[in-house]
This record gives sequence, C-alpha cells and structure tokens, in this order.
Amino acid sequence: QRETAMPVREAVDLHRIEPDTVHVIPPNAELTVLGGLLHVAAPSKPRGQRLPIDVLFSSLARALGERAVGVVLSGMGSDGTLGLQAIKSQGGLTLAQSPESAQFDSMPKSAIAAGCVDIVGVPADLPGHILRVAADQQAALQPPEGSDKNNEQALHSILHLLHERCKHDLSDYKPSTLRRRIQRRMSVHGLASQSAYDVFVKTNP
Repeated sequence: QRETAMPVREAVDLHRIEPDTVHVIPPNAELTVLGGLLHVAAPSKPRGQRLPIDVLFSSLARALGERAVGVVLSGMGSDGTLGLQAIKSQGGLTLAQSPESAQFDSMPKSAIAAGCVDIVGVPADLPGHILRVAADQQAALQPPEGSDKNNEQALHSILHLLHERCKHDLSDYKPSTLRRRIQRRMSVHGLASQSAYDVFVKTNP
C-alpha cells in the first residue's frame, strides 16, 4: 500500500476480480480463480506442505488459458514452479525475477531450472514485458505478415521439427490455433515473422 496508487484489498470469497487492483491472499487460506471470481478456502494441505502460489497459478491456467500470466519473484523454496508449468502448458505467459536481483533466489531459480519461464528480468522491467506481449495478442487475430507461401513453408517446417524432436503430430490442429500460439511465442522473443521463428526454434531447443 505504501508503494502503489492502486487499491490493495484482502481477497474475499466470491468477490469479482477488479481491474487495477491488488488482491492479497488472507492469512491461513488458499486462493483460486474461477469464472472471474476469487475463491478463498481453508488450505487443503497441512502447514509445511502448502504451495499457495502453485494452487493460484494452476487455477489461473484452467480459468484463463493462454490469457493467464504468472510471475515468480524473490522467495524461498520452489512454490510457483508447478503453477508456471501449468500456465505455460496452456499457452500463457510466464516470467521470473532474475536470481541475481532477488533477496531470496531459490523460487525464481527453481522455475527457471524447470524450463517453464518465458522471460527473466529484474522486477522493474517485467511489467513492460507483460504489456508488450499483451499488446501483441491482437496481432495473433490478424493474418501474419509476409507472403502466404512463406508462412505456410515456415509453419510446415515448425510442425515437422516438433514431430521430429518431440514426437507430437500437430498437423491436424486448426491452423488458426497454431498461428495464435506461434504468434505468442514470436512476441515473447521479439520476432517479426514466422520465418524468423522457424530459424529461432531450430537453434533454441
């Protein structure tokens, strides 16, 4: 409350999430999101085994899919890693504080080591990254830049690489879904075309 002009409110069960508001989990509680509402409940696990950030992030992944964003900052332990994995699996955006800038680096280190973090940076830079990716989301609804032939070739190359490396055949997926997911990855890495992303994935496993 001393650091932000936004209202800071303790989360209340079944209250609607408000824009430009900081909702804070109450003591001895578990916080999830469903249907645009906050859900506050007693912890499902005993003290010492609780992972409240994983619980919250996993609910965000289920509720918001590729619109979910998770950020892991300074903290002890590994809470947040499984939650970021859930968000990333749904095509959402995941970020972590650079460990060298953190007072307690084990939480961001755990998430980064798990390979589920899209962007690593100092806290002051992370909001700018989120806004940039969010602004680019609209581009995913438009036909990608470049010739149709080049885009089709790049898409075919990316799908072939995924099948070769991961044994996943995505050729039957809707092209619009694939392009939207690829557009998100392009935005994360600051790439302007599918051809550039094709080159990027070939050199960045």
